[in-house]
Amino acid sequence: MNRSILLLFFASTLLLSPPCSHAAGKDPLTPTFPIPGYTTSWLGNSFGGPTWIQRYSSEMYTRPDGTCYMITGWDEGGRECGIYKDGKVVGSGEQSHGWGYTGGASVTANSKYLFFGQTMYHLGGADESGETWPPTGIAWYGVGRRKLDGSPAPFPGGKGHGCSPALGGNFLTVNVLPRQEKRKDVSGLAASESQLFMANPQTGEIEVYEPDTMKKTGSWPLPRAGHMAYEPKTNSLWIIQGGEGTAAAAIRHYTTEGKVAGPDLSLPAGTIPAALSVSPKGDLLVGDIGPAQQVLIYGNLGGTPKLTRTFGDKGGIYSGIPGKVGPLKFSSPSGVGMDADGNVYVASDMGGTMLESYTPEGKRNWEVHGLEFVECADIDRASPNDAYTNFHHYALDHTKPSGKDSEYVGYLVGKFKYPNDPRLNGWGVGSMFVRNIQGKRFLYGTDMNASVLQIYRFTGEGELTALAGIIENNVRSLALRPNPKNHPEKGGYIWRDVSGNGNFDAAEYDLNPDVVPTTAWSVDSRGDVWNGYRIYQGPIYTSFIRRIPCEGLDEKGNPIYRFKSAVVVPAPAPFNDPPHGSLIERMQYVAETDTMYLSGFTPDHKDEHRDWKTSGPVICRYDQWSTKPSKRWEIVVPFESIQVPGSKAMCPDAISVAGDRLFNGYCKDGEIRVYDIADGGYLGSLLAGPEVDKTSGWIDTMYGVQASQRSNGDYLIFAEEVWHEKVLMYHLKSK
Repeated sequence: MNRSILLLFFASTLLLSPPCSHAAGKDPLTPTFPIPGYTTSWLGNSFGGPTWIQRYSSEMYTRPDGTCYMITGWDEGGRECGIYKDGKVVGSGEQSHGWGYTGGASVTANSKYLFFGQTMYHLGGADESGETWPPTGIAWYGVGRRKLDGSPAPFPGGKGHGCSPALGGNFLTVNVLPRQEKRKDVSGLAASESQLFMANPQTGEIEVYEPDTMKKTGSWPLPRAGHMAYEPKTNSLWIIQGGEGTAAAAIRHYTTEGKVAGPDLSLPAGTIPAALSVSPKGDLLVGDIGPAQQVLIYGNLGGTPKLTRTFGDKGGIYSGIPGKVGPLKFSSPSGVGMDADGNVYVASDMGGTMLESYTPEGKRNWEVHGLEFVECADIDRASPNDAYTNFHHYALDHTKPSGKDSEYVGYLVGKFKYPNDPRLNGWGVGSMFVRNIQGKRFLYGTDMNASVLQIYRFTGEGELTALAGIIENNVRSLALRPNPKNHPEKGGYIWRDVSGNGNFDAAEYDLNPDVVPTTAWSVDSRGDVWNGYRIYQGPIYTSFIRRIPCEGLDEKGNPIYRFKSAVVVPAPAPFNDPPHGSLIERMQYVAETDTMYLSGFTPDHKDEHRDWKTSGPVICRYDQWSTKPSKRWEIVVPFESIQVPGSKAMCPDAISVAGDRLFNGYCKDGEIRVYDIADGGYLGSLLAGPEVDKTSGWIDTMYGVQASQRSNGDYLIFAEEVWHEKVLMYHLKSK
């Protein structure tokens, strides 16, 4: 059957199908919850609530008593600067979070104060005086000061969120720039009892301040300066200076007056220094994010420093079984430290934060982690105790209690072999779908706003995966992230790693000139990729549903997709009238029952406020989709635009079907409303339970709910939980 005949057949069957709008199970705006028989658990964070481990670690400072201070640019729950001791969260840098008020790239302390990098920019509606907030269009880059417990330590002239200008705030403005210019965060900090040193990328200088008054007392030039450490015995500084051209990064030694104190630190070949600290006993620790993935420890700092030992397995996370998580297998150590007893502390960047403590002999004392941000998990149906997110593999054990029923076992990214991996280059993958094709496991992932589909294959090297393909319908949607090399300037493309080298070679693109932006994706159990989209066919938009079949695997093990093999049919009613408000936002095709589920807007329920993230108020089920499609039911779920002032933000944004249930996730508070797929009847809601302090952030990604049915009939539902760096995991009884 050719395409034109198929289009005519499909359209006629939909027009002949009797209209149906089932109203079973009335769904009130205020839900009847909870649905009976579920418990809440989580994966990806050492703690379920009310505390948590923060997102990422830009740098870490360790005090002699083993207190660790970690800084990150943004933590949704407000822990930009977290304070940790003995494997517990003991505090945070207070008054350091909010829209327009974020963390930074550096942290240090002396015996009195905690200092960390911060950024402020104006969002509108706030004070325009420039006293508490920057004026519109301006960004401030500087340093926040707190007491060692994280409580405010304001000073005259200080500014900042929640602080009165009359009393002085906690924020020192160092750089003032137009917001659209490249960020100029303070790139390094170190402190003695009488001096605070800042690496300022705007001026290319090390600036010196008095810690009590926060007044500038001097400066001296050092371009590309980064993280640094103060050495009290010689009253000097060790400073990472970034590389330039063919010159590699180096570690320089300076007096506190800016004079060269000695030769550069001698680093092993291939070392990329990223973290520094000086121990209470006078050793210099260097975090190496190069191939060795180790901590280098130098002694004799008063003379000619000597590398006395390395700490951690050479190769880090890639040693032994590549990607398998274990003690001493570090991943891009972004923070290193040592306490007075010689215990070593390492913060690793693993697409999230892992903080570990070790005895001097290398035995692990404790480990905590916060790994998931704007991410949702999925299980492998062929191995249902294995769950995956974009960076991580978890082993599940449903016999254990909440919080103990998942174990972090694998890191999936081969950063040295595949440096062009989108996960390392700002793309983001909000939700993963695990699929098996010809007995091989694959990960399919959408970004937060579902603009592109990424496909990853398992390489056979331990836990590691590599990019196998990309399906992009509108290259303009990549404006906020780096585009792949050789990408088209307009339209869509399918890229497949034909060479297997992970590079975007020009010959590996299959191009489609049409611009078909979409947020509606489905990858069925056969590996076929589905889209619901609309395209301008002057003078109006027309809606379609496209299936790109998986044509097997190529010789490198990549799934094969081609535009010329796509099957395109008109969208069914009520999603077939774009000029009057129809828009397909989400979809799921269930191949085993030949059933299609669509959600979005219709002429009777238009998107009048352009809620960019929502899945829409209308959900429909269609049976016999591939032969004689008919609409079985249509329901209208509770919906309030988040764009309307005073809204309760009852805005749905994710659907997932498993067994005989449809799960509809809501943005605010992470509520998941449950429906019977037989008639669309509302059964109740899932909300974060006492196991996680009854707390959830928004479901903030478009495919932030993934459901599956276990062999015993019960349901396992993953939900993105943006606030506290984890994925919620609901266990729901089938009856």
